[in-house]
Amino acid sequence: MDIVEQFKRIWPIESFHSVSILIGVSGGSDSVALTRIIQSLVTQPNYVSIAHFNHQLRGGNSDADEEFTERLAAECGFRFFCERSNSALLQTEKEQSNRTSSNRGEGLESLARKDRYEFFCRIAKQIGARYLALAHTRDDQVETILHRIFRGAGWRGLQGIPSSRELETGITLIRPFVKTDKATILEYLDNCGQDFRTDESNFSGEFTRNRIRNELIPLINEIFDKDITESVESVAEISRDVADYLSPQIEDSFERHIKISKHESNPAEIRIVHSAGLETLILTEVLHSAWKKCGWPLQQMTRQKWMLLCQQIQTSEPNHINLPGNLTSHAVDASTIVIRQNNH
Repeated sequence: MDIVEQFKRIWPIESFHSVSILIGVSGGSDSVALTRIIQSLVTQPNYVSIAHFNHQLRGGNSDADEEFTERLAAECGFRFFCERSNSALLQTEKEQSNRTSSNRGEGLESLARKDRYEFFCRIAKQIGARYLALAHTRDDQVETILHRIFRGAGWRGLQGIPSSRELETGITLIRPFVKTDKATILEYLDNCGQDFRTDESNFSGEFTRNRIRNELIPLINEIFDKDITESVESVAEISRDVADYLSPQIEDSFERHIKISKHESNPAEIRIVHSAGLETLILTEVLHSAWKKCGWPLQQMTRQKWMLLCQQIQTSEPNHINLPGNLTSHAVDASTIVIRQNNH
C-alpha cells in the first residue's frame, strides 16, 4: 500500500474535503510530506492553514525553518500562522525543570511540546478548524512506547499514540502517518523532488528519545534479527483492548467519587469521596483523569506517587502528601481526600 492510500485509510478524503484544516508543520520531512499529500487531495486550498512554532532554540537554523515553512505554505496556497517562543523564559523554565528531571533534555522537550500544542490549539480555535493534522509516524509510535516502558508506564501509556483524539470540543487531532514508516515518507519526498529541513538536535544524545531512536532500536533489531515494529504495535493493540474494557468502570467511578471545583480566583481542587473500596487499578485511572481535567502536570507523577496517593485514599494515611506541581493532598476525614494546588 502506498503512502497516500495509508493516509486515506486513517483519514478518508470525504471527512475533510470541505472543512477547515490546520497542519502543524516544523519543516522536517514528516510534516512536509503531510502538507504535500493534503495539497494533492484538497480541492479548496483556502480551507487549509499551516501553523509553525519557532522555539528559537537553534539560532539561525530555527529562523531558516520558519522561512522554509512560510514558503511551503505559499507554494501550496495555504494560510500561514507562526509564533515565536520567549526563548529567555523557556531557558529559565528549562533550568527549573532540569532540577527535577532525571534526563536534562526531557525537561526542555516537555516544555517545548507544551508551548507548541497551546499555539496549535489557539490557532485552530481562531480559524474554526475542524482538524489539526500532525505528522507522527510509525517510527514515532515505536519510540514512544519504548520510552514509556522504561519510564514504568501502565496499560494506558502502552496504547501509544492514537491516530485521532478530541483536542478541544469540535476539534479533532488527526495523525494520518501513524501507520507509515519514515523510509516510506523519505521515498515519497524523493520521488516528488521535495526538499525539507533537518533538525540537527534530533541526533543529540542529550535527549532520551534520540538515543532510543538512534542507538537502542537498531541494537534491539540486531539482537533479535528482525524489525521489532510489529511486536511493539501488538503491545499497543492489546493495551487498547484493555482500555476499551476498563473505560466504562473508570467513567462510572469518576462520576461517583470525584468532585472538581474550578474558580477563576482560586486554583482547581479535587475532592475524592467514599472511594476507599475502589481497586487500585481503577482508582489510579480515575485520579489520572482528574489530573487531566485540572490541567495538572502528569509527567512527574511516577507510579510511586500514584501508589502513595492511592494508599492515602484507601487508609487515610499519611495524612498529608506533597505532590509534583506544587500540589498537596490532605485527608480531611476517613472518607474524604482533598487535593489542591498551592498559590505559593
